[in-house]
Formats: sequence, C-alpha cells, structure tokens
Amino acid sequence: MVSILKLPSRAKRKRRIEFLKKSALFLCIVALFGSGVVALLRYDKLFITDVEILGEETLDPGKLKTRVTDILEEKYFYLIPKKNLFFYPKSMIGRDLSISFRRISKISVAYKSLKNPRTIVVRIKERTPSYLWCGESKTATKEKTPECYFVDDGGFVFDRAPTFSENVFIVFYGKIINGENNLIGSMFLPKDDFSSLSKFIYRTSSLGLISASLIKKDDGDYELLLVPAGKILFSLKNGTEKNISNLESALGTDPLKTNLATKRGALEYIDLRFGNKIFFKF
Repeated sequence: MVSILKLPSRAKRKRRIEFLKKSALFLCIVALFGSGVVALLRYDKLFITDVEILGEETLDPGKLKTRVTDILEEKYFYLIPKKNLFFYPKSMIGRDLSISFRRISKISVAYKSLKNPRTIVVRIKERTPSYLWCGESKTATKEKTPECYFVDDGGFVFDRAPTFSENVFIVFYGKIINGENNLIGSMFLPKDDFSSLSKFIYRTSSLGLISASLIKKDDGDYELLLVPAGKILFSLKNGTEKNISNLESALGTDPLKTNLATKRGALEYIDLRFGNKIFFKF
C-alpha cells in the first residue's frame, strides 16, 4: 500500500510564518508593557514615606505606626510594593489594625494633603468603656481579686481593666460569647439583646434604683444588684418596655412605694419575671 504525504502549500506556510511573527511581536509588546508598568510601580518617588496617626487616646501611636509600616513593606505577588501611593492596601490596614488593637472602634486611612502627598493619615476612634466584666461568677471573685475587662456600649469586651478603688462602672458577671477563644474580642450578649439590657439599666436608674452590678444566669434570667441593697430579678424575654412599665407602676403603688420610702436598705428583691404580677420582699 502506497501512502501519499501532502505538503502544505507555499501560501499556507507563508501565512503560518506571518502569524507566528505577529504572535511573537504581540508577546514582546505585552512583556515590555508589563515590565514598564512594574518598573513604574516600583519607582521609589511614588512610595509612601511616612504614616501619621491621629485620634489615639490610650493606644501607643508608635505601635500603630510600626504595624502600618510593616504592612506597607510587604509586596503584592512578591513583586509590587504595597507602599505605592496608588495601590497601598487601605482596607487591609484598617482590618489589620482593628483586629490587632481591639480598642479601635472606627478607622479611616487617607492621603494627608497635597502639600505632603507621600504621607498617609490613619485616623482612629477608640472604644469608650461603659461597663466592666469581671468573670462568669460573682461568688468566685470573692476569693481573690477579679480580673476585669472593659465592655463598650455595644457589649464588646475590648481590653483589660485596672483595679478601681471605687465602683466607677457597673460590673457584669456571667458567661460571654467567646467566638475567638479569647476574652478580648468577645461579646457579653448579642448586640440587640445588649441594647435592651443597657436600656433597662438606664431606665431603672432614672426611676431612682441605682445599679451596682448585674449577674447573667444560665437560664437566661438576670439579677440587677442595687445600691444600697436589694436586687431586681427580670428576663429580657418579657421585653424592656414591658419590664419598665410594670416596675414603674409597682414603684408608684403601695405597699412597695411606702416600704421603699421608709426602709430602703431592707429591700431584698423586686421580681419582674411573672408578667403583670410583681413580687417583692423586704
């Protein structure tokens, strides 16, 4: 059997050679363009040279600046510096600082001004302590000095607290939502529940019942310990407005009204857990 090999025509070979030449030229242009872009991005006159920290109160600005500088010294794909003015990682800086420094509640990163365009400004707002969290159980803290942590107005545990000689903050006790296996960065309650709890504490104080501490029970109930004596037993399941309405009605009705006026220091408890039935004991 005879096989016949058909060779490509001269015209086809010519077209193929032209195609290969054009492809090679295109790749050369792309490579040159890419090299030029990379060279431009690595041009040191376009690098950020300074970082300014604004808004800090208790945080060390030196540590904040060092952390930002470390991020800027990194490279994209091991090639393009992150400190390039046009491509510096604004979101990454904000996210990293928020995780590394839990006191930060808000953060913005931007150019400083046209006068010094190679400087970026990191402006932060620190969390304000509203409460203290001093452990899961109040009885356990009687045996030794408790290790307390600051809690902000959203229920976020954000820093170790020093030992206070007086009751500067209302103290919380009870299990916290520890999503990161770390006390700092945890939540005392989900945000909506904590908002309801804070509102209840504020409203009770406006009725003349001053809070000293709060105990969160495992069954979902709460004990709000009062000054100089007594406590309020309640549950968030009943709703804050309903709890306050019932408490306000009870405080304005005898015999609770008279007993509070004549023997306030003998109060043991006021129980709001049973709807419109308010129980109390002196």
